[in-house]
Amino acid sequence: MLRVFLTNLVGDVVTYTEHGNRKTVTRMDVLFALKHQGRTLYGF
Repeated sequence: MLRVFLTNLVGDVVTYTEHGNRKTVTRMDVLFALKHQGRTLYGF
């Protein structure tokens, strides 16, 4: 279950990073990926 969650999250994060033509993952990539999955994280 955790493996599936992280696999999906990392896949979305990589998609956001590649779309931004970057090689470095930013915190916003992670936040957008979480929001895309319906798990909004507040405070960042």
